[in-house]
Amino acid sequence: MEKTAQPHPSLLKIFLITLRVGFFTFGGGMVMFAMLEREFSDRQGWLTKEEMIDLLAIAQSLPGVIAVNSSLLMGYRLAGTLGALVAVLGSVIPSFVVLAFVAIFYDAFITNPYFAGALRGVQGAVVGLLVSVLLSTRKKSFSARWGYILFPAALCVTIFIPSFNIVFLLLGGAAIGILVNFVLMKKRRPEDYE
Repeated sequence: MEKTAQPHPSLLKIFLITLRVGFFTFGGGMVMFAMLEREFSDRQGWLTKEEMIDLLAIAQSLPGVIAVNSSLLMGYRLAGTLGALVAVLGSVIPSFVVLAFVAIFYDAFITNPYFAGALRGVQGAVVGLLVSVLLSTRKKSFSARWGYILFPAALCVTIFIPSFNIVFLLLGGAAIGILVNFVLMKKRRPEDYE
Protein backbone atom coordinates (compact mmCIF):
# COMPACT_ATOMS: atom_id res chain seq x y z
CA MET A 1 0.00 0.00 0.00
CA GLU A 2 1.13 3.54 -0.64
CA LYS A 3 1.56 6.22 2.00
CA THR A 4 -1.52 7.83 3.45
CA ALA A 5 -2.74 11.07 1.94
CA GLN A 6 -2.60 13.34 5.02
CA PRO A 7 -0.83 13.45 8.41
CA HIS A 8 -1.94 10.87 10.94
CA PRO A 9 -4.74 11.74 13.37
CA SER A 10 -4.65 11.48 17.15
CA LEU A 11 -5.89 8.36 18.92
CA LEU A 12 -8.76 10.37 20.40
CA LYS A 13 -9.85 11.54 16.95
CA ILE A 14 -9.81 7.95 15.60
CA PHE A 15 -11.83 6.79 18.62
CA LEU A 16 -14.41 9.57 18.35
CA ILE A 17 -14.93 9.04 14.62
CA THR A 18 -15.38 5.27 14.94
CA LEU A 19 -17.64 5.79 17.97
CA ARG A 20 -19.84 8.24 16.05
CA VAL A 21 -19.95 6.02 12.97
CA GLY A 22 -20.77 3.03 15.18
CA PHE A 23 -23.71 4.80 16.80
CA PHE A 24 -25.23 6.03 13.55
CA THR A 25 -24.64 3.06 11.26
CA PHE A 26 -27.34 0.47 10.70
CA GLY A 27 -27.14 -2.40 8.26
CA GLY A 28 -23.94 -4.32 8.83
CA GLY A 29 -20.27 -4.25 8.03
CA MET A 30 -20.38 -2.96 4.46
CA VAL A 31 -22.50 0.00 5.51
CA MET A 32 -20.09 0.76 8.34
CA PHE A 33 -17.20 0.45 5.90
CA ALA A 34 -18.92 3.00 3.63
CA MET A 35 -19.31 5.42 6.52
CA LEU A 36 -15.71 4.93 7.66
CA GLU A 37 -14.53 5.46 4.09
CA ARG A 38 -16.48 8.70 3.93
CA GLU A 39 -14.87 9.86 7.19
CA PHE A 40 -11.28 8.63 6.84
CA SER A 41 -10.86 9.08 3.09
CA ASP A 42 -13.32 11.66 1.78
CA ARG A 43 -13.65 14.07 4.72
CA GLN A 44 -10.35 13.76 6.58
CA GLY A 45 -8.09 12.66 3.72
CA TRP A 46 -6.13 10.31 5.98
CA LEU A 47 -6.47 7.29 3.70
CA THR A 48 -6.53 7.17 -0.08
CA LYS A 49 -9.18 5.36 -2.13
CA GLU A 50 -6.58 2.75 -3.08
CA GLU A 51 -5.83 2.10 0.59
CA MET A 52 -9.55 1.81 1.34
CA ILE A 53 -10.00 -0.80 -1.40
CA ASP A 54 -7.02 -2.77 -0.11
CA LEU A 55 -8.30 -2.59 3.47
CA LEU A 56 -11.78 -3.72 2.38
CA ALA A 57 -10.33 -6.72 0.55
CA ILE A 58 -8.32 -7.71 3.62
CA ALA A 59 -11.23 -7.09 6.03
CA GLN A 60 -13.55 -9.27 3.96
CA SER A 61 -11.08 -12.12 3.69
CA LEU A 62 -10.32 -12.27 7.43
CA PRO A 63 -12.53 -14.25 9.80
CA GLY A 64 -14.82 -12.11 11.91
CA VAL A 65 -17.13 -9.17 11.50
CA ILE A 66 -16.32 -6.85 8.58
CA ALA A 67 -17.10 -3.73 10.62
CA VAL A 68 -14.64 -4.68 13.35
CA ASN A 69 -12.03 -5.93 10.88
CA SER A 70 -12.30 -2.68 8.89
CA SER A 71 -11.99 -0.52 12.00
CA LEU A 72 -9.02 -2.52 13.21
CA LEU A 73 -7.19 -2.27 9.87
CA MET A 74 -7.92 1.44 9.40
CA GLY A 75 -6.87 2.24 12.96
CA TYR A 76 -3.68 0.22 12.55
CA ARG A 77 -2.88 1.90 9.24
CA LEU A 78 -3.33 5.34 10.78
CA ALA A 79 -1.73 4.90 14.22
CA GLY A 80 -0.32 1.41 14.67
CA THR A 81 -1.39 -1.01 17.38
CA LEU A 82 -2.95 1.63 19.65
CA GLY A 83 -4.83 3.04 16.67
CA ALA A 84 -6.24 -0.42 15.97
CA LEU A 85 -7.29 -0.79 19.61
CA VAL A 86 -9.09 2.55 19.88
CA ALA A 87 -10.76 2.08 16.48
CA VAL A 88 -12.10 -1.33 17.50
CA LEU A 89 -13.32 0.03 20.85
CA GLY A 90 -15.00 2.93 19.10
CA SER A 91 -16.80 0.64 16.68
CA VAL A 92 -17.80 -2.02 19.25
CA ILE A 93 -19.02 0.13 22.16
CA PRO A 94 -22.06 1.50 20.26
CA SER A 95 -23.20 -1.98 19.24
CA PHE A 96 -22.89 -3.19 22.82
CA VAL A 97 -24.86 -0.23 24.20
CA VAL A 98 -27.62 -0.46 21.57
CA LEU A 99 -27.94 -4.25 21.93
CA ALA A 100 -28.17 -3.97 25.71
CA PHE A 101 -30.88 -1.29 25.36
CA VAL A 102 -32.86 -3.32 22.80
CA ALA A 103 -32.56 -6.47 24.93
CA ILE A 104 -34.00 -4.67 27.95
CA PHE A 105 -36.95 -3.26 25.98
CA TYR A 106 -37.28 -6.07 23.40
CA ASP A 107 -40.98 -6.77 23.99
CA ALA A 108 -41.89 -3.10 23.63
CA PHE A 109 -39.84 -2.72 20.43
CA ILE A 110 -41.02 -5.85 18.67
CA THR A 111 -44.71 -4.89 18.88
CA ASN A 112 -44.30 -1.18 18.10
CA PRO A 113 -45.43 -0.31 14.54
CA TYR A 114 -43.37 2.90 14.53
CA PHE A 115 -40.21 0.97 15.32
CA ALA A 116 -41.01 -1.53 12.55
CA GLY A 117 -41.56 1.37 10.13
CA ALA A 118 -38.28 2.96 11.13
CA LEU A 119 -36.45 -0.30 10.43
CA ARG A 120 -38.03 -0.53 6.97
CA GLY A 121 -36.86 3.01 6.23
CA VAL A 122 -33.35 2.21 7.41
CA GLN A 123 -33.26 -0.83 5.10
CA GLY A 124 -33.80 1.41 2.06
CA ALA A 125 -31.04 3.76 3.16
CA VAL A 126 -28.69 0.80 3.68
CA VAL A 127 -29.16 -0.30 0.07
CA GLY A 128 -28.31 3.23 -1.08
CA LEU A 129 -25.12 3.24 0.99
CA LEU A 130 -24.05 -0.13 -0.41
CA VAL A 131 -24.57 1.10 -3.97
CA SER A 132 -22.54 4.21 -3.12
CA VAL A 133 -19.61 2.01 -1.96
CA LEU A 134 -19.79 0.05 -5.20
CA LEU A 135 -19.81 3.19 -7.33
CA SER A 136 -17.03 4.94 -5.41
CA THR A 137 -14.66 1.97 -5.57
CA ARG A 138 -15.40 0.65 -9.07
CA LYS A 139 -12.76 2.67 -10.94
CA LYS A 140 -9.95 1.77 -8.55
CA SER A 141 -11.12 -1.85 -8.24
CA PHE A 142 -11.25 -2.29 -12.00
CA SER A 143 -7.87 -0.78 -12.79
CA ALA A 144 -7.17 -3.90 -14.83
CA ARG A 145 -9.47 -4.83 -17.70
CA TRP A 146 -9.94 -8.36 -16.45
CA GLY A 147 -11.72 -6.90 -13.40
CA TYR A 148 -14.64 -6.09 -15.69
CA ILE A 149 -14.95 -9.81 -16.45
CA LEU A 150 -14.37 -11.02 -12.90
CA PHE A 151 -16.96 -8.72 -11.32
CA PRO A 152 -20.03 -9.90 -13.30
CA ALA A 153 -18.88 -13.52 -12.97
CA ALA A 154 -18.64 -13.22 -9.18
CA LEU A 155 -21.95 -11.35 -9.06
CA CYS A 156 -23.70 -14.09 -11.04
CA VAL A 157 -22.26 -16.80 -8.80
CA THR A 158 -23.45 -15.05 -5.62
CA ILE A 159 -26.92 -14.35 -7.04
CA PHE A 160 -27.66 -17.63 -8.79
CA ILE A 161 -25.81 -20.02 -6.46
CA PRO A 162 -26.49 -18.59 -2.98
CA SER A 163 -25.13 -21.71 -1.27
CA PHE A 164 -21.72 -21.22 -2.96
CA ASN A 165 -19.04 -20.70 -0.32
CA ILE A 166 -17.77 -17.12 -0.63
CA VAL A 167 -14.30 -18.19 0.54
CA PHE A 168 -13.85 -20.11 -2.71
CA LEU A 169 -14.97 -17.03 -4.64
CA LEU A 170 -12.32 -14.90 -2.90
CA LEU A 171 -9.64 -17.55 -3.35
CA GLY A 172 -10.59 -17.90 -7.03
CA GLY A 173 -10.32 -14.14 -7.52
CA ALA A 174 -6.93 -14.12 -5.82
CA ALA A 175 -5.73 -17.02 -7.98
CA ILE A 176 -6.89 -15.29 -11.16
CA GLY A 177 -5.14 -12.08 -10.08
CA ILE A 178 -1.89 -13.92 -9.42
CA LEU A 179 -2.13 -15.78 -12.73
CA VAL A 180 -2.85 -12.62 -14.75
CA ASN A 181 0.01 -10.73 -13.08
CA PHE A 182 2.35 -13.69 -13.66
CA VAL A 183 1.48 -13.72 -17.39
CA LEU A 184 1.87 -9.93 -17.62
CA MET A 185 5.25 -10.05 -15.87
CA LYS A 186 6.48 -12.68 -18.35
CA LYS A 187 5.59 -10.35 -21.24
CA ARG A 188 7.48 -7.35 -19.79
CA ARG A 189 10.98 -6.57 -20.94
CA PRO A 190 13.81 -5.90 -18.44
CA GLU A 191 13.85 -2.20 -19.36
CA ASP A 192 10.19 -1.92 -18.24
CA TYR A 193 11.37 -2.35 -14.64
CA GLU A 194 13.74 0.64 -14.68
